[in-house]
Amino acid sequence: MINYNSDEYKKLIEEFCSYKGYTENQASFLLRPIVYTKDLFNLIPYQYAKLILEMCGFDGDEGSRGTKNPQYLRENLSYINQFFEWCKNEKNIIHGNPFYDLDTLSYKYLLFQVIEKMDIAVLYDDSIDMIVDKIELNKSLLEMIMRLFYEGIKNPKELAGIKINNIDFVHMTIKLEDRVIKCSSKLMMSIKSYMKEKEFYSKKKNSNNVENLEFTSYENYLIKLVVKKASDLDIDNEDNYIRATSLRIGRYLKTINLNYIDLNRSGFINAIRREFLTYNDEEFCNIFIGDDKLNTGIVRKLKKIMSEYGFDVVYTTINSCIPYVVKSKYYQ
Repeated sequence: MINYNSDEYKKLIEEFCSYKGYTENQASFLLRPIVYTKDLFNLIPYQYAKLILEMCGFDGDEGSRGTKNPQYLRENLSYINQFFEWCKNEKNIIHGNPFYDLDTLSYKYLLFQVIEKMDIAVLYDDSIDMIVDKIELNKSLLEMIMRLFYEGIKNPKELAGIKINNIDFVHMTIKLEDRVIKCSSKLMMSIKSYMKEKEFYSKKKNSNNVENLEFTSYENYLIKLVVKKASDLDIDNEDNYIRATSLRIGRYLKTINLNYIDLNRSGFINAIRREFLTYNDEEFCNIFIGDDKLNTGIVRKLKKIMSEYGFDVVYTTINSCIPYVVKSKYYQ
């Protein structure tokens, strides 16, 4: 049995990082208390898995890298793997690498462990309807916001920048700066419903230099902000207006415990599912979490949907969707 204390592990990791020529940022994946305070050479499989989860931001407080995001798992796993390989082959301290030798420490197994701890909401076409039915305040606004993110709007800033003349109610499309998204009849109906209800205010000064709330020149934007007093909101120019609207959109979604990323990724995945109707659930899920490289036919279909949602790189987009697929009704 090899016995190292925390200081000795830290020095060993520093020696490894120097040997590899790591930058300060690269070395920081390993040179942190949650790593070198562990008895690295004498852990059991469960403890090694727990270490990786801590390194990715789960089950640990100090020094985690990854902020609870599975995209950092591969990086963390790569660094710890290389360290153990160096200890085995260059230093002859250990005889095996647990991350290579144990199936329970494979990338796929650990990925699912990370995803299981993620607090995300996976939504479907009928989920939006069910949520809308339960909303009492700001019903038309919230339904419109949800459906816009679900059907292709990337973020609050993009939503805030939509102008009424960007919307084609005949062809059911919305023209954005970099693309055109197709809209469902339910989204079009929610937009029309919202437009009938809202008024828009700004701050202006009357003859006594007192600020009053009046109609503004920004009425061409889809989202209308209503403020109780002029000092609540600075909308002296369009950039300030869009910035303020973006913040307000996030607050509105919080009132129903949702966020735009969950809505957008869920909508994207379900749009792909509709495109691959001939696939059974296992075949569909293997697009995201399978080990085989995707064929050109699948990539072509993916790119078509990605273009509507404003995504660029195929595999980066797929990786961002993996948690939602694993937690979806399709992966059972």
